[in-house]
Amino acid sequence: MRIIAGKYKGRSILTPRGNTTRPTSAATRRTMFDILSHAPWVQDFKSCNVLDAFAGTGSLGLEALSRGARHCSFTEIDKSAHHCIRDTLEMFGLKDSTDLFLRSIFKLDSSLSSNLFDLVFIDPPYRKNLVEKTLAHVTHIRCLSDKALAVVETSHNEDVEIDSHWRIRDERTIG
Repeated sequence: MRIIAGKYKGRSILTPRGNTTRPTSAATRRTMFDILSHAPWVQDFKSCNVLDAFAGTGSLGLEALSRGARHCSFTEIDKSAHHCIRDTLEMFGLKDSTDLFLRSIFKLDSSLSSNLFDLVFIDPPYRKNLVEKTLAHVTHIRCLSDKALAVVETSHNEDVEIDSHWRIRDERTIG
């Protein structure tokens, strides 16, 4: 798995062994970031603080950093995946522009990061109703900027109920 574009284009992302982590495919990441790079309702990456919830390999947060995001916080509960993210951040020299938490997103509170997040990636295990809970949690702990955007990845047959704090700007089926 490699970074698609930006400062770290072509660099490898470490991935844990086994099948406990489901990395976002390159095609899906390319589509996500093409939308984020060109949609009129998305702010510039260069001033962006990112939260990569359910980080897995950290590919979404790393891609955002490669494209100019100012800071990224990663949350991951799997120790093997956490270690891979840590080692990748070290290889890329990104320790100063990141926070890495070995904990559930639901254990994150606003005191753990000095940044309000502008962009939140939510790619939880499929069919566990975690998208709604995550959106509610990050809203509740008030860790979001006024113009925060959430990018959510779900299974094609998973229904997500979005509460009134959020609105859908774009929806795609990939694959």
